[in-house]
Parts: sequence; C-alpha cells; structure tokens
Amino acid sequence: AFDYGDGKTGTDTIHIYDVKGTYTVTLSATDANGCTVTATQNVTVTDSPVITKYTITVPAAIVGGSISPSGVLEYEEGETATFTVTPEDGYMIDKVKVNGEPITVGTDGRFSFTVDGNKAISVSFKEIPIPTYTITATAGNNGSIYPMDEVEVAEGKSVKFVFMPETGYEVADVLVDGVSKGAITSYTFPKTTTGTHTISVTFKKTPPENYTEDENG
Repeated sequence: AFDYGDGKTGTDTIHIYDVKGTYTVTLSATDANGCTVTATQNVTVTDSPVITKYTITVPAAIVGGSISPSGVLEYEEGETATFTVTPEDGYMIDKVKVNGEPITVGTDGRFSFTVDGNKAISVSFKEIPIPTYTITATAGNNGSIYPMDEVEVAEGKSVKFVFMPETGYEVADVLVDGVSKGAITSYTFPKTTTGTHTISVTFKKTPPENYTEDENG
C-alpha cells in the first residue's frame, strides 16, 4: 500500500495532490510469510501547466482546388500547423494568406507555421493561361482568305482557312510556312500546333472552257 505523504493512503499508482509541494511517499509490501518491506521516495508537486488552445479556420470549398486539412481546427499553442494546397487540373495557386498576410507555399503545395493565436486561412486559385500561337494569313490580288491577317489560336485548337477567289479567278497556289500545298480551296492547321506560322494564297484567271465546233458549224 502507498502512504502518499499528504495524509492519504491507497493502492493506486496514480495520485492527485490538492496542494503543490514536496511529499515523502512510502510504499509498503508484505509477502505471504508476513515479512514487510518499505521504500520511500520524495516527490515534488508543481502546478499543472496551462495548455492554451487556438482555432484555425480553413475553407472547405474553393473554386479551382482544395486545401487539406480543412474546417475549424484546434491546435495547442506552439504546435506546428501544416497544410497542403492542391490545384485542380487547369488551375494554379494564386494566393495563400494567413490572417490576411501572404504566406509562401512550397513547390509541393505545402506550408507550415507555428500556432500563436487564432488564425484564418484563405486560398485562391487561377486558371493556367493557355498558350497561343499566331498565324499570319495573306491573300494575293483577285481573291481573299478567311480568316485573314494575324490570327491568334489557342494551343491544342485547330483553325481552318478558306480561300475565296473573285469571279473569273481560281486558286493558283497555297503556301503554308513557305511550303506549297497546291491549288486547294481550304486548309486546316491541325491541333497542338505551336509556334508562329504563315499561310498565303495566290489567285489566277480561270482559263476559258475548252469547246469543240460542230462539223456543220
């Protein structure tokens, strides 16, 4: 049995003292033959440390991505809080703020800070800009090309050019990036085309239709 030194005894190995101070704890044990052995140990009791807890509010629903963990979270003062920001496909991290102040996010989307008060985290995402390329379209005399001039096309998109000769004329040749495509009536740049390109068309007079005179004519 234990004599906890504060006027209380018992058999529990855990004891709560009402007042801080130094106490002499005595343990007595008696075997089957009636022999008793005692041991003493001084213990010092201090005030229990006060654990301060704070809340961190993290948005659960964000357009373009997410942050984990989310919700209203509870941390102890001095604890390290770690979060991971993950954009959806087609988006990138725009801004991450803690109590309105920007915070640096690692290339892996993670950031951490030491908890020293209540915090509110805000996260925003933005769409990843789609690269564009320019096709310069020109037409010679006696006809036109549509679309024409400098045409901006998003990467991964195709674009079709149509050649329209004036009355009495026809397409003579079409050059795409300087390479002849022949006398075609339209040309489509395929998807995923990147870089700067040119397309030009020239026209010529339509030759008269051949005819054969009648033997009696």
